[in-house]
Amino acid sequence: MAKDKYDFGWHMVAFLDVQGQREKFRRLKVPTTDAEKQAVAEVVLQTAGFVDSLRDQLREEFRDFEERVSKSWGLRVPLQPKFTGFSDSLVVSIPLWNVEDLTSITKIYSILSAACNAMAKCFSKGHALRGGIEIGLASELESGEVYGTALLEAYLWRAVKPNIRES
Repeated sequence: MAKDKYDFGWHMVAFLDVQGQREKFRRLKVPTTDAEKQAVAEVVLQTAGFVDSLRDQLREEFRDFEERVSKSWGLRVPLQPKFTGFSDSLVVSIPLWNVEDLTSITKIYSILSAACNAMAKCFSKGHALRGGIEIGLASELESGEVYGTALLEAYLWRAVKPNIRES
């Protein structure tokens, strides 16, 4: 059910996208032999299984980080960012209503740290991860998903290709 009112303000959004999945899926066909079934199962494990494990890693990192920081600093507020996944993309966001607040700064660190760790995991497992991180205006939908220019700009950043000039 839609809200009657939406808070619109500054958010930090990370849009992360696992690369190389499309090529693996395009080679798949409906298996007819046991060997083909095994090959399909392996591709699904390398793609869907990898995305699931990456999401689990991020959730665990956010939970562990919140637990450590809350315990050592005595904070009693939620520190975990909003986390949404669809297909092989991940969106992590936080509202930045008060950036001088220790909670907001801690959440920013949490997102940056998790994005770096996600890239390291992807590279270690033979996957590329591209992404964009942006601070901009957005609102949260009833489901908790972030919606607005912050998400759009993070999404567009993940698609930026460097301008390489020949010398």
